[in-house]
Amino acid sequence: MGRASLMRVTVKVGEPLRSAVGSRRVAWELPEGATVADLLSSLADRYPGFRHEFYERKIDLPHALFLNDDQIKLDEVEKTPVREGDTLFIFLPVAGDKLCLIGWAATFTLVTP
Repeated sequence: MGRASLMRVTVKVGEPLRSAVGSRRVAWELPEGATVADLLSSLADRYPGFRHEFYERKIDLPHALFLNDDQIKLDEVEKTPVREGDTLFIFLPVAGDKLCLIGWAATFTLVTP
């Protein structure tokens, strides 16, 4: 039986997830065909603090997820594929509809219902 090919992705997180994983940037390997949900689950398995902060902690606003430049809503993670070289950004929105992530040279526009 052959092993599934692995792909490398990058995960960038803001506080409080940075404290949970010990870094703002994490290189991660996933089997080909994995989804954003698979990536989040594998992070939670590896880092109990991530599980607590992302899945269990009660917060007013959910975490914002961007796969490369595209916002991913929480109800889309199961069907959103991850590809080799992708970057998943995970952070808590603070205020307003534009977020500039200091040190990441990235600006995202949040789409709200």
